[in-house]
Amino acid sequence: MICVYFSFYSKILLNFEKELISIGIMKKIVLLLLVALYANIMSGQQTDCQHSNGIYYYYAELTINNVPNNFNKTDFINHIIAHDPISNSDLAILNNNIIEVYKSFPSSQTPTLQRVVNVNSNVDIFQILAQLNNSIVNIECEPEAQLGIDDNSTQIFTVDPNPVTENTVISFNILQPDINLEIINSLGQSLFRKHINNDKYFDLKPLKLNKGIFFVKITDINSGKVQVLKIIKE
Repeated sequence: MICVYFSFYSKILLNFEKELISIGIMKKIVLLLLVALYANIMSGQQTDCQHSNGIYYYYAELTINNVPNNFNKTDFINHIIAHDPISNSDLAILNNNIIEVYKSFPSSQTPTLQRVVNVNSNVDIFQILAQLNNSIVNIECEPEAQLGIDDNSTQIFTVDPNPVTENTVISFNILQPDINLEIINSLGQSLFRKHINNDKYFDLKPLKLNKGIFFVKITDINSGKVQVLKIIKE
């Protein structure tokens, strides 16, 4: 994560490098950017994992090849202790505040999804989990999905196949679609928006999604209904 942020700030510096005459100015800018980077990481501003109910929701990809279907909080804590040097204070935070841990995709046969678990906590534990590199491969926020239709209602759209491949398309189950499409990443950031009128399909291939967990949000303009589906790109 630090590498991502450093790469971002490095690109900024390169863009301005040709216009800076004084080496002393460049050094000051570098120092200021590094301070800002450190402050941003330490404050946790790069994540927003808290839902409207006050609970923090995370996806954690573990180093276990195939997480058992009955995997729970105790198994999660023991896995961390066995693989990472964690301080007593951080361990106490996890023990006292994690509400539950469970396998995210118990029926999936893909190796990556077999290692993913949901972790729900009373407090923000992103920074603690992000440092456990021997037990956790990747940690991401689980965005809050606000659905405007009942579970038994007709779905506005479907995504097939999912996990996403080069052939994945979104199919709209509306006679004359007049909808807003939005793709959201696991941090709750909007990556793509498009108004679609009378098209029955949308091809995901041109978006060139990176590996990760995403959410497709469709709003039916005529009815006001909203549907959100989770998709995976391996």
